[in-house]
Amino acid sequence: MMKVYNLVPAVISEPGRLSVELAHDKQKVILRIFEEIVRSAVIMGINVEAQSAKHNAIEVVEYIKKQWPYAHIDDICQSIKMGAYGQLKFEGQLSTLSASNIYQWYKEFRLSHQDKMVAPPPAPPPAYPEPTEDMKKTIIRESFESYINDPVEKEHMANLHFDRLVALGLNLSNQDKIDAFHKELQKLINNPPIDLFKEKKGRIQIREIQNYWDSLEDKGQYNYNLHAENPLHKQAVTQSKIKLANAWLKKQDKNELLKKFDEKYG
Repeated sequence: MMKVYNLVPAVISEPGRLSVELAHDKQKVILRIFEEIVRSAVIMGINVEAQSAKHNAIEVVEYIKKQWPYAHIDDICQSIKMGAYGQLKFEGQLSTLSASNIYQWYKEFRLSHQDKMVAPPPAPPPAYPEPTEDMKKTIIRESFESYINDPVEKEHMANLHFDRLVALGLNLSNQDKIDAFHKELQKLINNPPIDLFKEKKGRIQIREIQNYWDSLEDKGQYNYNLHAENPLHKQAVTQSKIKLANAWLKKQDKNELLKKFDEKYG
């Protein structure tokens, strides 16, 4: 049975880590792996040309770095040595010192020989159970209660609960929605969020909807589908929901509303 002596999380900036050493002196790292490949070739009794050994050293270092950037170089070398002595095996293994073989040896070394590692991988995070339906209902109810008790402070939750408010009595005509949307869009057209000006795409989108809005003599002819993905359109939708919900919630008995919520959603 494998013994794991140390599962202290890796210190990613310490000397010996692959990403650290590559940034400091890549050629030194390649040379270290190259020398281990050459030594292992002697152990295995096979001939390895210098150019081939160098190529495999470069390839395996790059490939290991992609998956385990904080692997320790000493551990990679130890896995090569153990592989050469036949202490690491995997299905389909060949008696070569290819980059593929070395990668598989290191992978097996990490999985099954952590007790021999200079830098064992950190302990896996604790497994959390999937939330039950009752847990989900409780979370939603707590969120809803928090929102209706302070809709101004929690206005970012309006989109999340707007449909529930409608189901619980927020009765809006199409004209109510249109008027609220047009009011918010007009504000945004006149004063777009500064963040949207930072990128060219945002500036283009602002100009497009501004030009379109200004060209409409009758704002009631606004085409909602045409600019559905425009950030100003989206913000206007969100802001209109916030304003409509806030106005309605001011008139509601919060305890009665929560009671209706429980009756409808359990």
